Amino acid sequence: MGLKLGFVVASVLCVAFYVAMECNVAAADDDNSCDGGRHWRGSVCSCDGGQHWNGHSCVSQNCDEDGGWHWNGSRCVRCDYDYGWHWSGYDCVKCYVGWSWDDGSKSSVSAVVNRSKVHHILEDAVLSNLSASNSSSQGSRIDSASLTFKVWSRNANKKMGVHFWHLRIAAVYRGYELGRAYASPFVQPPRNITHFEAPLQLFNLTIPLDLATKLKGDLDSGQIPMRINVKMRAKYNRVDKSWQTKLISGDLHGDDKCNLLIGVSSTNRFSSLKGRQCGWTVAFFNPNQGA
Repeated sequence: MGLKLGFVVASVLCVAFYVAMECNVAAADDDNSCDGGRHWRGSVCSCDGGQHWNGHSCVSQNCDEDGGWHWNGSRCVRCDYDYGWHWSGYDCVKCYVGWSWDDGSKSSVSAVVNRSKVHHILEDAVLSNLSASNSSSQGSRIDSASLTFKVWSRNANKKMGVHFWHLRIAAVYRGYELGRAYASPFVQPPRNITHFEAPLQLFNLTIPLDLATKLKGDLDSGQIPMRINVKMRAKYNRVDKSWQTKLISGDLHGDDKCNLLIGVSSTNRFSSLKGRQCGWTVAFFNPNQGA
């Protein structure tokens, strides 16, 4: 009788212990939100080895289940936060190597855009009638000049066409922006060289008297120092696939290869680019970061 009673008591204690453990685990799971495939590890909820918690569920280490994430070799990170990588809208791709397209069949089609193969050279800068007049105590006015940039553009990519729909060139004289030239949108097919002109839209500027004096001295010397700043937007197309991205040369003010000397004729009515050419290569930026 005593043996049976002891067995019953032991059984009851075991059941009570089991129920208590289940309640504790359930409470722990509830307190620590062990959902979405996570498991209670004794102190925290965590995913299985090689997985990553994205805030909603556990995703695999290759991050295919979580758009915008990328496996950097040790953990999942947001694609755009991993240096050298970029989220194209479909996949993580190397920023400065090319683009990768996954058509859903796990067979990737490489659509490489080599930035060194998209190149522009400022062939000439034609300046007419630059002068400062109507001097007053506030300064001198520049309102009659015209400036046209002539640009040589090369797309040496074998399969990628480029649709340029915005290209702006700003002209800066000794720290003062004289105006901006805008090129008309154009499409450049693969393996193509295009020449185009961008006429300047002159700002009605009043420059300080000391700058007007320097301008007169530059005109008398026969050359005008000028710097340029270039910005552009483009879309790359390959077959039926396209990516829209921001392309920008960067701030060329600090790049001495874009410090121009524009020559002045003896009549001071026409001038053109002197010295070496100014060229730039476009670079890739995240399109989600804005213009």
